[in-house]
Amino acid sequence: MADGSLDMNRIQDMMKKKVHFAESSTEDETSIEAEENIPNQEREMKIGSANKEYFLTINPSDELAFPNVEHESTVTIRLTSNTTNTVAFKVKTTSPAKYRVRPSIGIIRPENSATVFVTLMSGFSLSSLASDKFLVIAAEVENENISGSELSEMWQSAPKEKLMHHKIRCCTMADSNLFKNDLNIKSPVASSNLTEKVDKLLLQNIEIKGQVKRLQNTVYTIVLFQLFVVVLGVVVWQYDFLQEILSSKFTADSCLNPNVR
Repeated sequence: MADGSLDMNRIQDMMKKKVHFAESSTEDETSIEAEENIPNQEREMKIGSANKEYFLTINPSDELAFPNVEHESTVTIRLTSNTTNTVAFKVKTTSPAKYRVRPSIGIIRPENSATVFVTLMSGFSLSSLASDKFLVIAAEVENENISGSELSEMWQSAPKEKLMHHKIRCCTMADSNLFKNDLNIKSPVASSNLTEKVDKLLLQNIEIKGQVKRLQNTVYTIVLFQLFVVVLGVVVWQYDFLQEILSSKFTADSCLNPNVR
């Protein structure tokens, strides 16, 4: 009897452990505990498309490890197409208020890659990362120029067997299994430093593009202002010139006809 009660309690605990991803209005709730116990190879077969192809390579595939810092930090998810078809993707999270994801949706052309920047906002405790997860959803599309409305309709109507779902758990680098247990990586610190440098370069590139855009807008504003000043100066000059001509004509008329005042 005691064993039966214990089994019932375990079943109830598993039923409670549901994960809700942001904007997941049409997705079924998924039991994370049940799926996390499945080996990676079996999980890939389960998540694949109708013909069992895993058409995206996701790096990192299991853990999204954030630096052990209290301020805002950014890591990346690399999505690489393994198919000759165009792939549409979207990235969702269980804690949308905590993370900024850019881009959260997109298109990957055949055998190309896309980088998703995931920023952990400041003000959140690192200890809470263990309960956070990201979900990458992907589907093959025939038209690489698909519109936003068509893409939204596709996500709503696509059969589940045509979609690829892949979950990535969040953690700190100190808690990451990758850095603790992967014996094939001889220098996790060096690898981490290299990845961090690449991420910084990509972020600097984005920041430089933003600065160039702001500079272009500033130059455009200055040019418009100068043009306005020139036009205003011409109008004022013409007005003064016209006033001088009228004044001269009035003076001449007064000389010719003294009775005219």
